Amino acid sequence: MILLSTTIILIVCFVLIPFSHVIAENELANLDSARELVEKFCRTEFMGVQDIRLDIAKYSRKQMLWEKKRDPESRGMVKFWDNDPLFVVASYEITDVSVKKNYAIATIVYNRLARTEGDGVLKRKLIPDRISHDIVKLHLIYNESRWCVLDPPIPRVSLEAIIEYHKNYHKIMGDDWLQRTGISESQKQYYRKLQENLGILNRLR
Repeated sequence: MILLSTTIILIVCFVLIPFSHVIAENELANLDSARELVEKFCRTEFMGVQDIRLDIAKYSRKQMLWEKKRDPESRGMVKFWDNDPLFVVASYEITDVSVKKNYAIATIVYNRLARTEGDGVLKRKLIPDRISHDIVKLHLIYNESRWCVLDPPIPRVSLEAIIEYHKNYHKIMGDDWLQRTGISESQKQYYRKLQENLGILNRLR
């Protein structure tokens, strides 16, 4: 009887120990892949990539309806740095990524320089708002064999990327834009708004 019990225990140990290693390895792989996605999302949006959400974002039904109502064309998947709500930041640090089954939460600390109020090219205002420890929680979901960012927050874009974005548009339009014939009043207003934003952004340096 004792021999039988010992044999059963040994069999259980030989089965469970490798199985536990497999579980641990899978959890580690899930954590690594989740962290990789967080790093990719933060890095690319910080650099000013406008369409990163097309690749890695997933919206809940409620959020998708809101995004569709706000922008029927891009539906929150492509962002425009002269139009959409955003935060201007100087740097960021990913301080934690934790995984529980098919969900993950990442904690990112940003050095915020400015925020926007309002929506749309002419209505949106760029407001200096320095917060050195701006904590953001990023929620991830494992869907169709890959991690996605669930209902991503308002974009956090680097100061340099935002300045470069505005400079490129200014370069395309040219210094003589307001003196050109055939320019509409709305186009003139956009040009002035562009110059106003550039002035605010340069003072944040």
